[in-house]
Amino acid sequence: MTEKYFLKFIDHFIKHVKPSTEEPVLFLLNNHSSHVNIYVVEKAKENNIFMLSFPPHCFHNLQPLLYYVEVYGPFKNYLNRAQTA
Repeated sequence: MTEKYFLKFIDHFIKHVKPSTEEPVLFLLNNHSSHVNIYVVEKAKENNIFMLSFPPHCFHNLQPLLYYVEVYGPFKNYLNRAQTA
């Protein structure tokens, strides 16, 4: 992930999640260098997205387990099957 593509992802995220002042969004990050970008932070702030970055080297200990099991686990399985097919 690069800063350029992460900024595009934030645009995509805003388009589909539609955060608002009435319903702000908490966005959890893993402290990757592409996330530390003034344009991303400003865009998130303007669009009612609160960004919370985990400290380095402890994301695996602090990430919400349910989210990983319910979203990333099935997604990784699907992606692996699609790439090997």
